[in-house]
Amino acid sequence: MRMKNLNIINKKSKVIYILVEVYKREFISRAKIKKELESKGYIVVFGHKDTIMDGLMIGLLPPGIILDKCAQTTKLKRGKEITKRGSIFCVLDEEGIHTFPSEVRERIGDPREVDLILFNNLFQQLLTKRIYKENNLQIPNHLITGNPRISDSNFIKENEFIKRKKINLKNILLVGNYYDFRKENEFIEHDRKAYEVATSLIKYWERSNLRKKYRLIYRPHPGEKVDLENTCKKFNVEVDYSDSIQNQIKDASIVITSRCTVSIESILKNKIVMSFRSDDSRNIFTRAGTFRFTNLNDIINYIDKYDKKELIYSKNQKKELLKIKELFSSHFDSIERICNSLIILSDQVKYQNKILTLSRSITTAILGLFTNNLFKSRRSLAYKRNRNSIYNAMIGGYIKKSFWFIFI
Repeated sequence: MRMKNLNIINKKSKVIYILVEVYKREFISRAKIKKELESKGYIVVFGHKDTIMDGLMIGLLPPGIILDKCAQTTKLKRGKEITKRGSIFCVLDEEGIHTFPSEVRERIGDPREVDLILFNNLFQQLLTKRIYKENNLQIPNHLITGNPRISDSNFIKENEFIKRKKINLKNILLVGNYYDFRKENEFIEHDRKAYEVATSLIKYWERSNLRKKYRLIYRPHPGEKVDLENTCKKFNVEVDYSDSIQNQIKDASIVITSRCTVSIESILKNKIVMSFRSDDSRNIFTRAGTFRFTNLNDIINYIDKYDKKELIYSKNQKKELLKIKELFSSHFDSIERICNSLIILSDQVKYQNKILTLSRSITTAILGLFTNNLFKSRRSLAYKRNRNSIYNAMIGGYIKKSFWFIFI
């Protein structure tokens, strides 16, 4: 959890809580929001979601605006207790660049407890409205803001990213999404087949002539086990552990995905995308406008055509690309639009004493250190927190080393 740059002279301000669930996914983008709000004089408590929610539930942290990923908490006892104490919920689902109806139904929570929904794009807005209508629910106030996660401005310039640029090789980014092989996963057969093809590509790469022109980089999903990472190390394929995938997308000539919204993010950045296709390819928009493969030979043939400048989009692919850009692009400055929305919401919460809020945050942080390490359910989610995210944000100037810096 972090707070910084408290203005001692102006002793009171409104509090905004920015919750971070998976650090590698949303830490950077939410740090941008944090910095902008702090520049406008707001107290921003920024950090681990469960720790902040615990502090709000027991009344240790004062009421404020809560920027969360989704509204599921609002239908739970602790969510209702938090709103009863005077806090208000604003939802920004950065991960939901593309979602299924079942996921939207799960994430809407209790609409009566949500004050504002911020949408990434037109697709997310249209789908969410449909789900509310089907369930005879009144949708809360809402606005399309764009997604800060796929913003063009990235503040991290990591050493390994800079070093890559110096070598005259084109990058092929292989994006992992192989973390859920439980029988409850409705896409398990698709994921198993995609995993097999990804493994075969990694093993093939060491003896491939393509190494002379291309570098294969594997980007694991935060929830994955280390199987593919170990395979990469064995066959000399680079593994990318950096915080944000956006720099890697920008630097890639080709992006290879399976059932993953990175395909949409990459298309919005005008990248060539290859996606795994199986008999169960229900993720229509995560494969639209892509070159679809079922095996290793398909991938090699596509790369060979790309290298010879013979990889050409069909008419249908071109239509799909236009549809993707229509539904998923945003024409707004997402950071500014999100912050302005939160500032308007702040009229509904009370001013808080800055020094008292700081002391309460420190106490909450200490309790969080205990609970996150004491309870098995919290320890099992430790992979979601990432210390490098904090260090890189400090390097980027979004979090400063000072007396006011608190870390969970």
